[in-house]
Amino acid sequence: MSDVPPTAAWPYARSPTVDDLRVRSCFICRDEDVYIPGQRRTRQDHGFVHACRCTLVAHERCILEWMDSGDENRRHCAVCKAEYIVIGRPPPRIFSLIRAGEDVLNRAGQTVLWMGAAGVGLGATFGVFFVVLSYSAHASYWMLGSEMATYFLGDRNGLPDYAMLMLPVVPLVFYDIARSSSGGLVHLLSWMSMLVPMRPFSPGDTDVTFGRSMQQLVWDWPPSPWLLTTLFPLFRHLYRIGLHTLTEHLLDESFVRRQRRADQTRGVHHFIFADLGVNLLDGGPALPQPDDLHAFAQPINLRAVGRTLLSMMVLPPLAAGVGSLLRGVALATGSRYLSAFVGLRPMGIHQRTMLGLQKRTGYRGIRLLTWGDFEPVWWRNILGLGIVIVARDLLKLAHELLLQREDHERTVVDIPFTDIDTPSLDLIVV
Repeated sequence: MSDVPPTAAWPYARSPTVDDLRVRSCFICRDEDVYIPGQRRTRQDHGFVHACRCTLVAHERCILEWMDSGDENRRHCAVCKAEYIVIGRPPPRIFSLIRAGEDVLNRAGQTVLWMGAAGVGLGATFGVFFVVLSYSAHASYWMLGSEMATYFLGDRNGLPDYAMLMLPVVPLVFYDIARSSSGGLVHLLSWMSMLVPMRPFSPGDTDVTFGRSMQQLVWDWPPSPWLLTTLFPLFRHLYRIGLHTLTEHLLDESFVRRQRRADQTRGVHHFIFADLGVNLLDGGPALPQPDDLHAFAQPINLRAVGRTLLSMMVLPPLAAGVGSLLRGVALATGSRYLSAFVGLRPMGIHQRTMLGLQKRTGYRGIRLLTWGDFEPVWWRNILGLGIVIVARDLLKLAHELLLQREDHERTVVDIPFTDIDTPSLDLIVV
């Protein structure tokens, strides 16, 4: 604390502080604290700080919220332009691990982006379509299992014509899952639902008679992709309500708003122009000028694009790995209910179900094998993909909790009133 020469208005050798003001008024929320004779005031009483070089004072929490709620200009005093000094406690060690992991992901994402750019260059020569087919075939085999993928899509070395139409959609599906979390799952389920009607009859199809009761057909498990596609909006709505409720309970509203702004700044933005607010004049609608369009265009974050592409590549094998883990856990525990839930079946037994896209018809004839005739590897992998998405959302929430904890432990440096005429201040002199 700096020493100042005593004056009639301030007969002390030290510089006055915010605790020496007779009336403290927060310039942000306009709350006032008036000194009562005999009262001993400290910073902890009402949280007032003097954070700049002029006479403005404010609550510490108000300054922090003021800084967080706007752009870089709010990090400085609006009058004297002095920068607010904020001190935070040392972050926990787990932050170092998280940031190190983010650095690794950023570098990997950049590598994937450059490799993708190189692939596009090569694709101009060898054909982008075949590069897409290669990725799609491998992703489909991971998600469906080798037996089912071979039946519906053919061998990877010799894809049939209808598979050429189905497979190019796969990269778009997983890119959507990598970007929008649970929302992309419905597109994957819809794609799976189209495999049965798209496959033509072949000499390898079976000659059987359908003969199961309707009650058996309705209650068979696991459900087929088309049924999951129908019910998915309800499940997603309930999941989003639960996640929103948990987030609202654990995180402050101001922190959530600030994180959303930060995500919009760091995230992937497309050049899609929203409502430009163009006024309608008497002469008809006015076209937006080029300068207006540039003002609304959001820059594409190449690092975020690279990380999204990396996630798109990792998701299929990761989902298959979690699906295999579910199968292993069910076998290891011997739980009848868990085995039934993940769709484990005795070897050699094929179930024919309505939920597997079969119906009781009462005639004998040629039919296609459908979902109920295979070991439901696809079902366990869908469960695995759902677990990965939920785990990602929970990890993000845990990270935000750590950020909020660090946010709450920040303090604003309290500066004494130096280089300010003390007669201009209403000070407490006892």
